[in-house]
Amino acid sequence: MHQILAYASLFDAPEVRAILIYPLRERTWRALSDRGRDISVAELLSGRRRVRLELRGLPFGAAV
Repeated sequence: MHQILAYASLFDAPEVRAILIYPLRERTWRALSDRGRDISVAELLSGRRRVRLELRGLPFGAAV
């Protein structure tokens, strides 16, 4: 999380969106996706900047 926030701080813009994608087993991803929980979003204010962080799980290792 600290690393993605550090990357987001490099851009001098009023709004920044940073997305971190992480691997999930297909069964875990399907269970989360069926409940709308495969994406988590947080919006932070850093001075006058708005930073939107998205954590997204994607299935790896098997065809979807």
